[in-house]
Amino acid sequence: MMNVGMEAHLEKPLRMNPFYDMIYIYTTGDEGKDSSIKPDNNNSSEEFDSDKGLDICGGDKEFYLEILNDFLSKYTDSANNLQKYINDTNSTDADKMLLDIAGVAANIGADNLHAIALDLKDSISHPEDLEYISYLKEYKRSLTKVCEAIMEYKNS
Repeated sequence: MMNVGMEAHLEKPLRMNPFYDMIYIYTTGDEGKDSSIKPDNNNSSEEFDSDKGLDICGGDKEFYLEILNDFLSKYTDSANNLQKYINDTNSTDADKMLLDIAGVAANIGADNLHAIALDLKDSISHPEDLEYISYLKEYKRSLTKVCEAIMEYKNS
């Protein structure tokens, strides 16, 4: 990548502070800028780490809440939708949904859901193994816990 002129890269999930730092570096030349914003609360659990999600959003709580609301509106019922896709042997739509969920989950601080979504995604490509059944159950449990934790976070 360096041979073709790439000077830097940003990893996924995209964290806003490194993104802003990169923009700052290439617009002013000052590489020593530290724009870190630390979250002011400690809202983490095994399933949902809001401090991590807020950090990924550069400390912008309004933006983070917008992402959380979008997650709830799109994915609260995703386990049922995935079950339907799997039952209909529609692995293409299930694969797309799980890839999207995995990405969003990583960005909101739901690392366990992220990992389970990726495991489920891999397992549905081999339905003959029947491994997807246990992953789907695990996904449903994790999703429920994440949605509950998001609601609690929003109400705090």
